[in-house]
Amino acid sequence: MNKLPRFVRYLSSDTWVGASPLKATISSDFFRGQLTVRADGPRWPDPPEDWKVAHESEGGVLNRIPRGEGAIYLLLDDYVWCNAGFDDGENALVLASILNREIHGGLLGFDENRHGHGAAESFVVFLHALPGAASFMWISAILGGAYFFGRNVRFGPPEPFNRPERRTAREYIDAVAHLYERARAAPLVVEAVSDRIRHLGNRRAGTDPIAQELLAEAEQFVADAERPANPDKARQFVSRLNQFRKNTYGS
Repeated sequence: MNKLPRFVRYLSSDTWVGASPLKATISSDFFRGQLTVRADGPRWPDPPEDWKVAHESEGGVLNRIPRGEGAIYLLLDDYVWCNAGFDDGENALVLASILNREIHGGLLGFDENRHGHGAAESFVVFLHALPGAASFMWISAILGGAYFFGRNVRFGPPEPFNRPERRTAREYIDAVAHLYERARAAPLVVEAVSDRIRHLGNRRAGTDPIAQELLAEAEQFVADAERPANPDKARQFVSRLNQFRKNTYGS
């Protein structure tokens, strides 16, 4: 089979066909009727003689290519059987006569890979066609860019980050003391601090006499189970215990 010319194999599908193009008619003994085509449409300059169906001096418009027991019809004109061209002249009659000649059972297929002509319309295209639409779109884009740029610009230098100071041990003790004070749990505080000193003392070989004296006083305080609303005595005693623990055990 001869190779198709380049303009046939790569015929563009984005050509817009108007409702009333410059037309020409082609007659042929192959079909009944006259084929109305675009006068300036594509042509196949020199197809094989036995392939010609609708042909004029500039070249072939419709060609029949035998293939096995059937045939392939190659139509180069993009107006003949589009919506506007199908009702023009005898184009519908030509198609009917070709089908009547060819169809005697078997399959009929249409390759519409290059089918579809017209301008793609959308709401954006419609707005862009309005008077002044392009200027309006540019102004909107500039104002939108200025808005987003303005929202991301600081109006002053960044504030320095200052790490907050850590709380001292004294503040922690006072906070816990006030917490237990509100719960009136002074004996619990004394017991917790004395247990810590007793645990540290047991880890050493010897026992400090001062530690024994403080622990005995703590045991007596816990045994009395006094829960005063303002435990100044308990607070002072806990401070003495903590000071002794730091001086003796260092923790």
